[in-house]
Amino acid sequence: MQSKLARFVPLAAAVGFVATALFIFGVILDLYWVRVLSKPFPVLSMMVVVAAYGRGRYANTILAGLGLCIFGDIFLEISDATFLAGLVAFLLGHVAYIVAFVGRSRTLRPLEFVPFAIWVGWLVSFLWPHLGPMRIPTLAYGSVIMMMMWRATAMVAGEQKPTGWDWAAMLGAITFGLSDSLIALDRFHAPIDGVRIPIILTYWVGQLLIAGSALSANADQ
Repeated sequence: MQSKLARFVPLAAAVGFVATALFIFGVILDLYWVRVLSKPFPVLSMMVVVAAYGRGRYANTILAGLGLCIFGDIFLEISDATFLAGLVAFLLGHVAYIVAFVGRSRTLRPLEFVPFAIWVGWLVSFLWPHLGPMRIPTLAYGSVIMMMMWRATAMVAGEQKPTGWDWAAMLGAITFGLSDSLIALDRFHAPIDGVRIPIILTYWVGQLLIAGSALSANADQ
């Protein structure tokens, strides 16, 4: 099955590249349907690569996280009315990533937790007066993405010989966190001119790195 899927990887990569360009084009020119229709495909192309080359439970759990994030992509792009549904989809995607990372390393490593607790704690406290009815959802989401970044870092620290793809998981989690932080600041504090491009690029880079970690030589051990 995986060997058959591998045949479609070049096509998936091409589709992902074209969809990336189309979405950015849609953002620049404010073309609603171009954005909605193109946005899921970059992450979908990553799923094809993981399905073709990933091995074991770790890769399967990363696949689940990527799939959930595609629903988040769609809900966030449709309208403000579906923002909360998108938030829930991404939260579940982060939970899947946490499960994958913890499956590789269960050691607590509290020192690795500290910088992410400071990061998310500051952001939530800074935005708190502006959140209104979104306070509890934002607190829940912030807690989960904090855990996701921490456990990705703990996973790398727990490997005796981390590969480049192991490091990619950590960098991807942090980049994903940066993207979400930009969304929160733009949505709940003050609009940031031109921020949609940095948000989507950091998001895609983060997802690409996390997806790539499923190709690590350590991932199926």
